[in-house]
Amino acid sequence: MRKTTKGALAVGAGVALLLSGAGTLAAWQSSLSLSTQSVASGDLNLTSTGTATWVWGTASNATTCVAGSTAFVPGTSKLVPGDCVVFTQPIKVDAVGDNLKSTITVTGTPAFGTTGELSSKLNVATVATFTPATGVAAGTGGAWNFDSTVATSKTISATGTAKVTIIFDPATTGRVGAAQSTTITGVGLLLAQTAPTS
Repeated sequence: MRKTTKGALAVGAGVALLLSGAGTLAAWQSSLSLSTQSVASGDLNLTSTGTATWVWGTASNATTCVAGSTAFVPGTSKLVPGDCVVFTQPIKVDAVGDNLKSTITVTGTPAFGTTGELSSKLNVATVATFTPATGVAAGTGGAWNFDSTVATSKTISATGTAKVTIIFDPATTGRVGAAQSTTITGVGLLLAQTAPTS
C-alpha cells in the first residue's frame, strides 16, 4: 500500500514539472527594423497674377465684345447703350501630381448690387483662357482641363486670363437705364481635381 502511494506521488510530481515548464519553452525568433520611408504630396492651386485691367471694347451685338486698348475707369467712365467693357485678370494654375487631373470652370451667376433698368440691360459673360500645351487643353462649355500625368515631371504651371465682359444692350431705347449705377458680383473660377477614370 505504501509502495503504491509513493509511486503515484512520484508520477504526479513528474507531470507537474512538465506542466510548469510548458510556458517557458524557447522558440526561435527573428526581427527586422524597416528603414524610414518618405512621402510627399503634390499641389493644385489657382492664383491671380499681375494687375487686373479694364478697357473699352467694341460690341458687334448684344453678346459679343472685342476688347480695345483704351482704359475704362470703373466709377468714373460712363456707359451708354451699345458700349462694352472688358475686365481682364491674369491667372495661373499650378498642378503637380503623378495621377492628378483637374478642371477649371466658371462658377456663379452675375449678381447686381441694385435692381433696376440699368441692371436689366447689362449682359455679363465670364470666360477663362489658357494657351494649349502638353497637359493643358480646352474642355467643353468653356472649361479647361489640366492633366499632370502627361506633363514633364508631372508638373503643370499654366498662365492664362480670366475675362469678364459687360455689354450695355444696344437695343435699349428711350432713357432706360440712364443716370444709374450698380455693382456686379457673384462670378468666379473653380479649379478642382477630377476623379480618375479607369
